[in-house]
Amino acid sequence: MKKNLIYLCLFVFTMGCFGSCSDDDDAKDDLVGTWNLKPGSSMDMTWESSEEIEIAIGGISMPMATSEVAKLAANYGSTLLPGKLKSITFKDNNKLEATYMDSNTENWVTAVYGTYKVVSSTKINFSPDVDKLLEGVEGIDNATMIAIKALAVKGVPVHYTLGDNLNDAHFYLNTSTIKEMKPLFTLLAASMSGDDAQGAMIKSIIEKLPTVLDNTDKIEIGLNFAKAAN
Repeated sequence: MKKNLIYLCLFVFTMGCFGSCSDDDDAKDDLVGTWNLKPGSSMDMTWESSEEIEIAIGGISMPMATSEVAKLAANYGSTLLPGKLKSITFKDNNKLEATYMDSNTENWVTAVYGTYKVVSSTKINFSPDVDKLLEGVEGIDNATMIAIKALAVKGVPVHYTLGDNLNDAHFYLNTSTIKEMKPLFTLLAASMSGDDAQGAMIKSIIEKLPTVLDNTDKIEIGLNFAKAAN
């Protein structure tokens, strides 16, 4: 099972319909090119909820505020993701490529993972290639598959900000989008082995996330990139 593909698509785009919108040419020019994932600060997360999450640390179960859970998840993601995802490339033809570590060959490979549409200088709409997203994943029930395909057809709104010099980018999913992605978090948790203590803790958090989302005021998951030199 190619867990890296799930991490890539869920946490980056990894998930309004803007089909009637035309591309913002200036904004698209700022995005076109290759963006390298920033090591050390790859991922960040904000999570505000009145509900706590029961997690196991060192064999002891304890409640934790979602704000603290978000810090743990961001630290784990920043450690894990650089070994899974190298870069993303916005092509001028509106295709989105990713260079990732293939778990079978342990080599970096590049593949198209869908198409994107620039909505504004702060938002794109991403339409993932569902077959590529779910490559190697087994046991998906019909309801989950229908939900995933519906999200892909609709397109996933991805917000972003660029640094003053346009060489840094922060891409993130906002609260409404993440709440729509509930079925995918169940799939993600099932795809994780949880072999080590930290991995088991993150897996338990993701398993509980769909329920806690109902009482969440704000949640954002984002990745940080730097523009590759031409």
